[in-house]
Amino acid sequence: MKTMESGVVWWEVRCEVPTDISPSGILPCMSPHKTFENYAGQFGIDPDDSDTLVDSVIYDHMLAPLRAKREIPMIFPGRVGEDEAREMLLTQISDIKRVSGGGMVQRSSQLRIASMQEDLLDGMRTNAKPDRERVAVLQFNADEVRKSNGVNVTRSLFVNGKNFNAMKESRATPTGRIPLGK
Repeated sequence: MKTMESGVVWWEVRCEVPTDISPSGILPCMSPHKTFENYAGQFGIDPDDSDTLVDSVIYDHMLAPLRAKREIPMIFPGRVGEDEAREMLLTQISDIKRVSGGGMVQRSSQLRIASMQEDLLDGMRTNAKPDRERVAVLQFNADEVRKSNGVNVTRSLFVNGKNFNAMKESRATPTGRIPLGK
């Protein structure tokens, strides 16, 4: 985990990947902390499910080159229902895990402190706690995009426990938008 001068927290993970994903066999994955909120909001992943959120962030980096080469389909969460978008993402993650031998193989540098935890992603899992209010705003926005694309949205409650009308009212500010940052 790194904190930039701007105060934004970033996660950096370097993944060994097949050379068809990255010619060097190493794929550096940098993600701001708010990426967890984005996945929870756009794909309807439970904000408390840190395992799925970390898998989504890490493996989506590996899937991006395959999507760019059109070997697997792109996922446009705003053009399909939330359940369908999540299922597509989780299926692609499951497929890349199967191809890569069952999941993330974690290796550490010889310079790494021996007393550190075995699971190299444990710090990320422990700290991948999206803010439910921001996730709810992202869900609301994603639902609005879906509706504008003709997708039937049937959500009864957002992750913060509010219904559509309550979310719409809470978003009413002088600028017409609720600020996403704290």
